[in-house]
Amino acid sequence: MLRMKIYAMKNAILVFVGLVAGIAAANEPHAKGRLTLTFKESDPVGDFAEMKRRVPSSFDDKDDAGKDKPYSVSERTYSVEVPESYDKGKPAPLFVWISATDGGGMQGQLRESLAKRGFIYAGANGTGNEIWPPIRFRAAIDAVFNLKKLYNIDPKQIFIAGNSGGGRCASMVSITYPDVFTGGGFYVIGCDFWDNLPAEKPGHRYPGFLPKRDKKLFDVAKKHYYVFLTGSKDFNRDGTIKAYYGYGKDGFRNCFYNETDGLGHATPPAADIEKAFAFLDRSLHADAFAACEQAAKAVKAKRYADAAKKLGPFRGTCAAVDDKWGELVALADSETEKITSNAALKPKLRKLKLQGIVSKFGPILGKKAKKALAEQAE
Repeated sequence: MLRMKIYAMKNAILVFVGLVAGIAAANEPHAKGRLTLTFKESDPVGDFAEMKRRVPSSFDDKDDAGKDKPYSVSERTYSVEVPESYDKGKPAPLFVWISATDGGGMQGQLRESLAKRGFIYAGANGTGNEIWPPIRFRAAIDAVFNLKKLYNIDPKQIFIAGNSGGGRCASMVSITYPDVFTGGGFYVIGCDFWDNLPAEKPGHRYPGFLPKRDKKLFDVAKKHYYVFLTGSKDFNRDGTIKAYYGYGKDGFRNCFYNETDGLGHATPPAADIEKAFAFLDRSLHADAFAACEQAAKAVKAKRYADAAKKLGPFRGTCAAVDDKWGELVALADSETEKITSNAALKPKLRKLKLQGIVSKFGPILGKKAKKALAEQAE
């Protein structure tokens, strides 16, 4: 019996050591996949004294969990997802999530859109709606601070996001910490506005969180991009709509609103999430989208090589360019397949037709045609 207890204890120790080792290994620079990370350092800009200066209203809450306990980033864990497409030689966008619930893991509706664009995802565990807002803000700020040490993060594409109460937190942090969250905010079924707004119910209002603003920070925030997602049956719908129009009225020009028909207080489906990211693509990659439009005109005129030249410099910058490039590759490959699979074609005519594809599509798009030419010459 004693031997069994000792054996069980050894196993427990090994499991614990394994878990610790797993977390330590996951903290290695440029690690990929679904990770659980711990950090030791906090960003000085997230210090509570500075935070109180930037977001004084968030310190008014008296009963939220954790307020009276000293904050330590080392006491929490982060759910992080790094796509397999991540290349340490190329800056990656970062998407930091504030959850309404205790877990910080990614919601499934987000996964395809984030992976498609090479986003690194991070969400602090244990920072749900019951936690004092400044702690939730600080945990998100610390995610950025530490992940920038482990990964090649694009300094211009760092977004703060959240759902329900987490969306409200995200809307407060995006405006008061635009120097940290340099891309903007992504609000899902919940957001707040800096000034008081009239509520749907007569005589009521939605309280603002920042009546006095730091003009310098506010002007920086105006240049960023903001997404507002809700449902036609969401109880936060009215506040979301009014906040969206409030942004526009105060000079925020890069805003997107989407309402899912029939949806209550729940995360929208992946198709509507994708609409939001498509908006961010167009806003963040204006030059690439201009190239797409020019390429579309060239394709319409059947000037495929010209289309390739327009798109070439922007490959890998956004999904829209890569999708258009993929369409052109598929078209070139299809035409090549028709020629190479036609056994009745004489070698000389096949050669001429393959050369025509290379000429029409260019050497990169016409890669398969070039290969077929080389094989025929052997």
